[in-house]
Amino acid sequence: MPTYLGVDPGANGALCFLDSRTRVTKFLPTPRGDFSPMALRQAIKAQRTVSLIRCAAVEKVHAMTLVSAGSTFNFGYNYGVLMGVLQTLDLEIDLVTPRTWQKSCQIPTRKELGGSKQLKEYVARLAHDLYPTASLYGPRGGLMDGRSDALMIAHWLKKTMEY
Repeated sequence: MPTYLGVDPGANGALCFLDSRTRVTKFLPTPRGDFSPMALRQAIKAQRTVSLIRCAAVEKVHAMTLVSAGSTFNFGYNYGVLMGVLQTLDLEIDLVTPRTWQKSCQIPTRKELGGSKQLKEYVARLAHDLYPTASLYGPRGGLMDGRSDALMIAHWLKKTMEY
């Protein structure tokens, strides 16, 4: 059975490996600080030795208005590094817009929920309900940014590939 790889490429994003048989999840951070692109590549390569990963779903991102140039640069850099690492491993990459995976998972829009914070909380609750053993929260109970989106992107990929 394959493992699905979901990627939230944000500055505080994450990668999520979702085992389709056991429903076990494993998370990696996006490249930053002491977690370099090479460390990311090695971690994905190591995961491939224990499970079959054919495809990665990466959230398709774009520039946003009213966001600083520095933030936009860092976001774009992260996205480029992730795409490069996945391509060097010969993984098929499926770019998916946030609205596509959210709609498929029956997640209401940001506007319907009342804002970005509410959307983030809704996605986290849904991810926790579907995968209660996934480590989405830190030691003090705060949501670990990027993990719930990465998990739900992996869930979307699983739904897409298995149906």
